[in-house]
Order: sequence, then structure tokens, then C-alpha cells
Amino acid sequence: MIYIKPSEGFSGNHVYASNGKWAFDHNGWTKENVLLKFTEQAYSEKYPGWTYQKIVIEDSIGSLEDFCKQNFHRLPWQFAYLPWERAYNYIKQFSEKPQIQD
Repeated sequence: MIYIKPSEGFSGNHVYASNGKWAFDHNGWTKENVLLKFTEQAYSEKYPGWTYQKIVIEDSIGSLEDFCKQNFHRLPWQFAYLPWERAYNYIKQFSEKPQIQD
């Protein structure tokens, strides 16, 4: 998992899965460099001076709850209607891997 953490004072948090070449987020599969370029461009236009840290979330970081607390995200149980089932149903509409291989 990758966490796009904007510099202090900026919006633009984003978390996605990546194998180092491909990224998977709410839009489905995208090449990671394209996702980062688009994100940088979109937020830089909206917030001049926008920068971010690309943080790799590894198992050693601890639980999801720890990650959320450390980065000021809502905790899993603070989302309406416990979204796990909705999330899994949403993910099912995408293929398990990118359809375009390179």
C-alpha cells in the first residue's frame, strides 16, 4: 500500500495498492507513474506549492488502526455503516490484475 501524504497545510491524502508498476485505487488499475503525475498536476493546480511524501505502508507499520491514528484518518469503525462489505462489492467489479500487460 502507498500513502500520498500532502505536506503540512495541504489537502490531497490518497491511499492505493501498488506492485511498483501498477496502482489500484477507486478508479481501478492505472500505471503508478500516471497516477502520481495526475495527482501532482491536479493538486498543484488547485493548491500552488503542493507537495507530498510517498509513504510505503508495510506490515511493520502495525494495524490499520495505528496507521489511521498516526495520520489523522478516521478509524475503521468511524465510517458510516461499516463499509467493508460495500468496499469488497465495489472491488469485485475490477479485474484482479491489469488487463493491459507491458
